[in-house]
Amino acid sequence: MPNKQEQYTKLAITKFTNTNVLSKPDLKSIGNKVLNAYASTLGLQLTDDTDYNYWTTPPSEMNRIKYFKYSDFRTRRAFLQRRQDGANAALNGVISALNEKGSAGDRLKKSFKAAKYYASSFIPGGTYTIINLSSPSTLGFGWGIHTTPSLIKDFTLQTAVTTKWSHTAGTWKPKLIAQAFPFRGDKVNVTDSEKRHLNEVYRWKPKLFKSKDNPGAIAKALGKVLNAIKLNQTQDFIKFYFTGPKLYNGNDNSIDDIMAFRATITSLEDSFSAGWEEARMVGRADPNYLYTGFSRSLQLGFMVYATDRDELKPIWRKLNTLAGYTAPKYGGDSTIAPIAPWLRMTIGDLFVQQPVLIDSLSYTLHDSDTQWEINIEDDPEMKQAPIKISVSMGLKVITDYLPETNGQFYTLADRNDEWGALPGTDSWLSDSVANERLYQQGLRKKPLGKAVKDGFKSLFNKK
Repeated sequence: MPNKQEQYTKLAITKFTNTNVLSKPDLKSIGNKVLNAYASTLGLQLTDDTDYNYWTTPPSEMNRIKYFKYSDFRTRRAFLQRRQDGANAALNGVISALNEKGSAGDRLKKSFKAAKYYASSFIPGGTYTIINLSSPSTLGFGWGIHTTPSLIKDFTLQTAVTTKWSHTAGTWKPKLIAQAFPFRGDKVNVTDSEKRHLNEVYRWKPKLFKSKDNPGAIAKALGKVLNAIKLNQTQDFIKFYFTGPKLYNGNDNSIDDIMAFRATITSLEDSFSAGWEEARMVGRADPNYLYTGFSRSLQLGFMVYATDRDELKPIWRKLNTLAGYTAPKYGGDSTIAPIAPWLRMTIGDLFVQQPVLIDSLSYTLHDSDTQWEINIEDDPEMKQAPIKISVSMGLKVITDYLPETNGQFYTLADRNDEWGALPGTDSWLSDSVANERLYQQGLRKKPLGKAVKDGFKSLFNKK
């Protein structure tokens, strides 16, 4: 007598092969559906003992698990039959930390996160009870809790991210009276435009004490603890931010402008252009072509949308700072001429802190879908401004790497030195010709194994 699971599987196979519809609630994974359909076109008959890797849960059993806002459907499997997602990624991190050059600590951190993802599959409610949209620190994605009952009684109530201008310090400081009220909006949106370290890109909560404030020992210790557990930081689904030129990839020591936006990217187009000049030769009707140069441009569009009143000020401060990188800087000891602006850009792992020039920048401040903050209560700390802005950018891509045949045009690596991405298993472009040239010029030390191999090669190639 077939069990309930086998009955569901046979029914799914019949429905798929007969009707080719994929929307039935009792179908198993798409991969197995495709394989079964292909088998049927070959005249192969599926047997009852077919081994299926995925099963779907009947709709009658897909109720939310009590006491968990986010629950993982995978936990409905028997304990020993649950998936083990993340186990191999954790192992890769450990192996990479042992074998590759560079900071082992950073790779072990990634390994630790993968291990948490794996281990949380076995707790009640599953992985999504710990890693979800609203989880604290870098386990979540800063989504916000907009329906906090204690806060909706006054929509003008300021929260722990609110800052005030200090005339004595000449900078923005947290408003202490607002620290008792938790922020309820998007934590990526509320990251402010200010000069800070690269490892603080997604620090959404202002520091209570800054180094120049000379805080006491207790305040210093508290600050170190908060930074270590990253309660004042979050993350986005895709890394997306702009910084000043000082913050090259891997530089956590300098400070410069940081503008982090929620990665609501609407368009991204990368264009490569080769320059050719036509040259006519005597005796040939068709022209020859002289190579004259290379250029690269990027068209980027994204949306900025405030979900809370407290997000408006940091959003508009970031947009203002970004617009400033189309204008020159004046002053300086060495020259009276305007200084040309340039900045660095990160989009996922495609471009990680790569230098770019803004060729064009436009903000769509109003369209048929735009809403405004009208400041109906005439709050002196609030301004009338759009809460949705469409951004379009034209960028000249420079990159830290020399553009060349068989060279590197995207980052796609975790570890870097002052010359660019380090070769290794965690770099998809390790065989770039740039790496070999850096070895030959003595700018980068060869790994021991490669140095020995090249030594033997040169020995036997001698005449």
